[in-house]
Formats: sequence, C-alpha cells, structure tokens
Amino acid sequence: MQCVILAGGLGTRMRPLTETCPKTLLPVRGRPFAWHQLQWLAAQGITEVIYSIGHHGDMIRRYWSEEPPPVPSIRYVDEGQRLRGTAGALRLARDEGVLDESFFVIYGDSFLPVEFAPVWRAFQLSGQPALMTVLRNEGRWDRSNVIYEPGRVMRYDKASAAGHAIYRLWAFLLSPRSV
Repeated sequence: MQCVILAGGLGTRMRPLTETCPKTLLPVRGRPFAWHQLQWLAAQGITEVIYSIGHHGDMIRRYWSEEPPPVPSIRYVDEGQRLRGTAGALRLARDEGVLDESFFVIYGDSFLPVEFAPVWRAFQLSGQPALMTVLRNEGRWDRSNVIYEPGRVMRYDKASAAGHAIYRLWAFLLSPRSV
C-alpha cells in the first residue's frame, strides 16, 4: 500500500521552530516526528511513502538517506518554493506518475493510531473516488475544520473553522481519478 505524506508546508503555527526545520522533523520523545510516523505506517502495511516536500524538503531527504527507513520505498515529489496546497501537491504527484491506483494521504504532522485495514476495506466497498477519515476533535487540539453529517463529510476547509464543525480531518484515501 502507498501513502502520500504532505510535508511541504511552512509550519507557521510552530514558528520559530520551523524556520530552520520542517515540522515533520521536529523531535518527539528524542526522535523526529517523521520517524514515529513511518514506524506506525510500516506497522499498518504501508510499503511505499511518497513525500510531498517543499519548505526545507532537502532536510527530509537528508534525514531518510541517513536513517534506515522502516518502509521499503520512499520517493519524493518536490514543490520547490511554489507551494500548491493539498490538491496541488497531489496533482503534481499524479503528473509525475508516482501515484498508485489508490493510496492513503496524510499530513506530515498527523498521527492517529487507527487500523488501516478497516479503512481500506470501507474505501473499496464504498465505490466512491475518495474516503476521508476524520477525528471527532471538538476544537480540543486544533481548530475543527470538517462539517460531517452521518456517513458523509459535507465540507472540509483547512483555512477556517466553521462555528459548528466538531471534526478534524485526519487522513483520506484517493484514487488518481479524484485528484
């Protein structure tokens, strides 16, 4: 299984730390967050990671060239200085021909210990081009940014939080036809 990790952003909420280090490489319990994230992804059956990089992306490449990765394959799609946002990063990966028929997408600062297999099965059974997994956040850890009605995400807005949104986007599955 393939997972795209969106790790190209500026990490503005973590400044000044992210002025010299990408958010995904900030230390958590003595190791970069990326190390914990890939350990977890490998344990869930992810065999290939596509890193979408931009801001300090060279540091992410360097880290995984020096640290043995827990997944068999890591590839990079570099946005450079012209950051394109979530959809733009995925379109760039599609245009570069690195996406599988279906794949997971997570943010470079996301960690929610759920089992991937049931999520994957739900996606396959849905017949839909995409499936979003959301966390009932209720504004506790970050702004909630998803409006959810039973069985369906009605709105996702990364930039702002609707007053009645109580969920936070965690990860999603896509097929290239939905990018």
